[in-house]
Amino acid sequence: MAGIKDVDKIQKQITDVQKDIKTTLTKYKSATGLKKQDHIQKLKDLQEKKKKLEKKMDDVVSKLHSDVEFDLEESVVSGEAMRRMQRFMTTSDVKNLKSALNGIYSNLVLEEGFEPEEVIELVMKYVKSIIV
Repeated sequence: MAGIKDVDKIQKQITDVQKDIKTTLTKYKSATGLKKQDHIQKLKDLQEKKKKLEKKMDDVVSKLHSDVEFDLEESVVSGEAMRRMQRFMTTSDVKNLKSALNGIYSNLVLEEGFEPEEVIELVMKYVKSIIV
């Protein structure tokens, strides 16, 4: 199963490739003749490697998203409260809420390094602040 360590590992690899691109670009600027062609080829290879790593990152992040379920009925709201809430929410509202929660999770956990429990706590505090 894909995890945060996989994301960190791939992110490090992407960063290393970006550094290598920067170094190669600097060498390219000062090179002449055939050396310039060598650097061009290396830059193309590095760009391809970077694209593959970014695709791999997208796949891992997608897998993480599918592993994380924001199931309001079971984890946050009791059945009765959920039924009451659904009277005021359209299907579109529910989809927008789920999408927003997935976006928040992605940004805070995967990109900012928060723990999932911290994100849930932050979301609950925010919800309480706008309702109360």
